[in-house]
Amino acid sequence: MKARVFQMPWGISLVETTIAIGVVAFALVALLALLPVGMKSIRASHNETIATHLLSGIVADVQTVPADQTESPRYGIPINASVSSTGRFYIDQNGEASQNQGDPGFVVDWRVIKPASSHVLAPSRVALQIAWPSMAVRPSGTVDALVVIPVDKK
Repeated sequence: MKARVFQMPWGISLVETTIAIGVVAFALVALLALLPVGMKSIRASHNETIATHLLSGIVADVQTVPADQTESPRYGIPINASVSSTGRFYIDQNGEASQNQGDPGFVVDWRVIKPASSHVLAPSRVALQIAWPSMAVRPSGTVDALVVIPVDKK
């Protein structure tokens, strides 16, 4: 009795190889197309994180103004003045402020809102907005905060 030998093809054809390379190339091109979107998202997230840290420093500066002083010690925002006011300054990612527009950097717009009635014990408010980049006509991102300054009851 003769044994049957079952033979398997031990190779792949050129057509199969070409199709496999085409599928892998298509997948790689699709992945490479996502890189710019990912990089833009990372850059936006990085700038927003820096702006948030800067904003928390400005809020701390505004909140630590003693009752006998009229402006914040680091950034010069007039807090205890008798009228509402607005202003703008530029700040780098290290928190150093200047009046000159720089790039890359952030622009800080502030507005001190005094209570409508002077005889009511109502707190002042400070609206802050950080935008970036500082030289842009239309900023790519902003972070806002509203700080309430308590009334000194002395």
